[in-house]
Amino acid sequence: MNKLSFQHRLILLSASIMTIVLMLFAAESYFLIKIKMGNDLDKELAHESNEILLTINWRGNQLIITDEFEWKETHHLSGSDNPIYLVIYNSNFDEVIKSSNLEDAFWSVPQDKFVQNQNIFYNSLLSGQETRCLIEPIKNGDSTLGWVVTMSPLKKWNNYLTGLLTIYGLTFPIALILTILGISYAAKKTIQPIKDITQFVHNIKSSKLDKYVPVPDTGDEVTYLAETMNELLLRVDKSLVQIKEFSSNAAHELKTPLTIIQSQINALRNNNNDIIKPIDTIQNEIVRLTRIIENLEILMNTESSSRLDLNQKIWINDLFYEEMSRFEILIKAKSIELTIDEIPSMQINGDPYWMKILVSNLLENAIKFSPNGGSLSIKIQLQKNKLSILFINDFIPKHNVNIDQLTERFYRGKSDQIGSGLGLSIVKWIVDNHSGRLHFEVNTSFTVRVHLPIQR
Repeated sequence: MNKLSFQHRLILLSASIMTIVLMLFAAESYFLIKIKMGNDLDKELAHESNEILLTINWRGNQLIITDEFEWKETHHLSGSDNPIYLVIYNSNFDEVIKSSNLEDAFWSVPQDKFVQNQNIFYNSLLSGQETRCLIEPIKNGDSTLGWVVTMSPLKKWNNYLTGLLTIYGLTFPIALILTILGISYAAKKTIQPIKDITQFVHNIKSSKLDKYVPVPDTGDEVTYLAETMNELLLRVDKSLVQIKEFSSNAAHELKTPLTIIQSQINALRNNNNDIIKPIDTIQNEIVRLTRIIENLEILMNTESSSRLDLNQKIWINDLFYEEMSRFEILIKAKSIELTIDEIPSMQINGDPYWMKILVSNLLENAIKFSPNGGSLSIKIQLQKNKLSILFINDFIPKHNVNIDQLTERFYRGKSDQIGSGLGLSIVKWIVDNHSGRLHFEVNTSFTVRVHLPIQR
């Protein structure tokens, strides 16, 4: 069954269920009809027995019929299509009188069926035919004078039940075939949109991921599947574009420092007298290459990190002072006027490893884009249950800044500064995974604002 297609499995399972349902319906209806017919026949026999009891009387051991008309009704006479047979026995189990339609019949009543205080229903044989019988005692106070036996042949009822089984036997295969055809059609119509989506996705090439799956206007699971596929294709397309941009940028970024290093080495070979400046340049380019590689490693960690340890306690003052000490030389080298509010001595919940990278990247970014002799202000504010961190410098971009693209991977604005385009993307990932928010503001200064929850 596992080798069958989904559509065929659906048809097979549905047909099996419908077969069981039809069989249960046929069996239940047959037995309900049989029980109903048996109850109706017993009621009819009881009614006839009561009618006969009203037409007889006893004087001693002598039976007197007070109303002979009841005995002459059609169903008590010979040749009736729906006969009811009557027999009266006395207390000695002797036959006293019987209806005329029993003149040529033969039957026997077991003596244990003659019960004094209870009506007895049972099946017997009358001239070889199955018959339903009722034996009702004839009472006179506490004494039993005899019994009335009413009988009706079961041939008519048995023929009816046989005909019912025949009808079921003929209609069941037809109903099953029609059911399978209906299920097949419904399954085909139901599965077709999924087949269309599968075929459409199968035909999409990696170079043409801008095509999207047609979304059916049904509002059901198929619509949700198509929308999910389109979201997936959009993410894949965006990732491929970023990978292409990264390949181009990374090749350029890694090639340029190596070219500079090579040229400086050549300069060293040709001019041993002026060696200090080339060595400094080589060192700077090596640092730049190292930083690019570090950012790439961090970026790979963001892809592979499925869970951060957000329950550790982090001292904000220790975190900032430690990271600021790392950039102290760079700040002095650019003659940046650093203004920092008093850092509160408090703890927040977070992942220490990633929070350290967060502060380091924000500091490096702020220093890198601050002009020589410029100013950099760092503010830390407490607002209810969140901590706000602001980095404000007097860097004014020469070109319009697309705020929405600043945190995209490998995006680099049109500035004089050279970077890998990874730092703010990593910052955004860390902030998001700490349930925080990241904002940028550009007016007379450039502001990076980070909001982090104090507790989770």
